[in-house]
Amino acid sequence: MDRAAGFLEAVGMRRAPREPLFSRCKAKLLFEPLVILGDDGEHDDERDLSDRWKEFYASRSDVIPNGALGIYNFWKDYQEQEAAASA
Repeated sequence: MDRAAGFLEAVGMRRAPREPLFSRCKAKLLFEPLVILGDDGEHDDERDLSDRWKEFYASRSDVIPNGALGIYNFWKDYQEQEAAASA
């Protein structure tokens, strides 16, 4: 959870360059698990602790790497598209 919180803090410091990611609905979904895992417990009482969410939290060791990989792939594709558009 600390890695997710640190990542979100870094993103928050320089949000403007990351706007292309936030402006795309599907890509923005990559951040949701990081937001859920990266909070400091402040919103625990608001969480739905149904079986569905318990399963999600139990799998969280894969959530952060998968989200990071998805974000990496987003930027890789984005940069390729930008390069093709400016060529």
